[in-house]
Amino acid sequence: MIASTILQYEVRRRWNRFMSDYAKKFTVADADSILTEATQFCIKNSLVLYEVREDLALDLEPLVVRDHVMTAKPLTGKVQVDLPEHLKILRILAKANSTKCNDERSLIVRKIQHQKLSESLRSPFLKPSFEWEETIGILNTHKNMDVYVDGFGISEIMIDYIKKHPDITTASLAEDGQYEAADGKIINTDSGLYLDSTDQMRTICDVAALIGMRDLGDTTDYQTQLNKIMFSQNLFIGGEQK
Repeated sequence: MIASTILQYEVRRRWNRFMSDYAKKFTVADADSILTEATQFCIKNSLVLYEVREDLALDLEPLVVRDHVMTAKPLTGKVQVDLPEHLKILRILAKANSTKCNDERSLIVRKIQHQKLSESLRSPFLKPSFEWEETIGILNTHKNMDVYVDGFGISEIMIDYIKKHPDITTASLAEDGQYEAADGKIINTDSGLYLDSTDQMRTICDVAALIGMRDLGDTTDYQTQLNKIMFSQNLFIGGEQK
């Protein structure tokens, strides 16, 4: 983990480089909020290329939770599980028991879209199969998922997923060692960057510095500068960045 005090120093150093009084305009709470926004933005962009860029996958490894087990709730023709808060699900397995014999297997669960459900349930290549150790699942929302059964039951679902990065907080730099966040929560601890890559840290601080300037009304070439930062890290994938 990279300490939040380092992030505060780096982003304020960038603000001072642009204009000497920029850093003075931001409180510790302001800078933490901006750093959190920049962190979420950079992670979101990295996730798009996660499957094809090994370096990005390694950078995000500290956020990966593996073998998270959830108890399945039986419904008609399917089971349902409540999902943890996540950014991306990487792998889904189902602990299944055949209704025809006393056999237990681990089934691969393939995610499909809602509009493909009827077709998939009829397809001999996609429909749930205990013999072929595969079934299908649908994300209803970010909070729950349905997994389909046919001639077998499912007791548990196990997933690997990328969790949301916690907010960046630097209470140690605030007056009295604490501050009140925008949501009213009292922040009295430090929480830094989970990503260990110094390249990721530099990118996040560059983006945070740009967001701060935008918030002060300096929007000159904001989009161009943001794209340049993303290009420098090969994270820009086309289209306008939000």
